[in-house]
Amino acid sequence: MKNKECEGIEEAYSLAKEEVESLFDTESIDDLYFYVLFCDDKIIGYIWFDIIEYSEVKTAFLLYIYVDRAYRRRSYAKYLMDFYQREIQLLGVKRSELYVFAKNHPAIALYLNQGYIVSNKAGFYRAQEQGLISRFKLVKYIFT
Repeated sequence: MKNKECEGIEEAYSLAKEEVESLFDTESIDDLYFYVLFCDDKIIGYIWFDIIEYSEVKTAFLLYIYVDRAYRRRSYAKYLMDFYQREIQLLGVKRSELYVFAKNHPAIALYLNQGYIVSNKAGFYRAQEQGLISRFKLVKYIFT
């Protein structure tokens, strides 16, 4: 996903949907899991993921997590990640994966605190051509 700052939740949702649709060989992304976080009847964030069979292991892939700028640094991202963890366990997932930009230090800290480990380092777009690390793949194994 492109690392963009958005003016609001509607723009973030629209950009995320457009980006995710471009990544999948499917006519619709409506079968993906999408949950919205409300605070006082206002949408303040969301989490979006997919469940796939990967190397014969049921795997959740975190596509997008977003918290509105005005609500950041208040543990809402942790709340969404805790919710995600419970949901994927109920779905019988054994592994969770995600990509994060190397410069997104708050997100990396969140994921590491959630038990994720760096699986590999990868370049992205032109950074890869220049041999630069611009994103990490993180993995968490689910033991039930």
